[in-house]
Amino acid sequence: MIYTCIVADDDDIEREALAALLKKIPAIHILASCESALEVMDILRSQKPDIIFSDIDMPDITGMELLKSLKNPPAFVFITSYAGYAAESYELDAVDYIVKPVTLPRLTKAVNKTIEYLELRQESAAQPLAENAPPAANGADFFYIKENKGYTRLLHTQVAYIESLGDFCKIYTVEGRTHMVLVNMKNLAAQLPDAVFLRIQKQFIVNLAYVCMVDSESVELTGNHKLPYDPAYKQKLLDRTVNMKLITRFL
Repeated sequence: MIYTCIVADDDDIEREALAALLKKIPAIHILASCESALEVMDILRSQKPDIIFSDIDMPDITGMELLKSLKNPPAFVFITSYAGYAAESYELDAVDYIVKPVTLPRLTKAVNKTIEYLELRQESAAQPLAENAPPAANGADFFYIKENKGYTRLLHTQVAYIESLGDFCKIYTVEGRTHMVLVNMKNLAAQLPDAVFLRIQKQFIVNLAYVCMVDSESVELTGNHKLPYDPAYKQKLLDRTVNMKLITRFL
């Protein structure tokens, strides 16, 4: 299947370079290449792309303001020179966030992730969400998720972190596997034990047992997974991880 997209960047060289990389990915067809968000909005009046690859810092209207302005937006992948926008972009349910310079492997990863999201959204539209997996017993160290092949049991210790994809969630295991579930982050978080999992921003839930490092902007998990966190969650994150096991100079 071919997925259509719009490229938006006010820098001519950056925009052309991104378009050149996208043309190397067989599943992607570029509908338009725009130098401003206003130009994107004009095209959206007559066309409905599957994906928008957008710079954030653009004149008049930023990429984030563009996404906020759309009622039923396409899947968004933000591309920017500033890593500090990551947390805010995820708050807007952007599918991915790429820091320049863009490389073909990183862009391909973002495209694959976005296609996975679009396919799951189509699957969700084709079937009711009322069917739930059998609940785990109270206090059990596992839960079930519904997948196409049936019900899958996941131990808490298998789950490294969980990522929100709008109305769906993607579960990443310590073994390197992923599972997509037709449940939004709010409902999933409410069904997970607080003693094991912690939400660090709108986009991510982490298994506290796998937190290796907490810096000023991100959390590093076992397996070299690095995730941005919302500053509003910082104190709770520190209290639940570092402060509980911190070696101090004085007792």
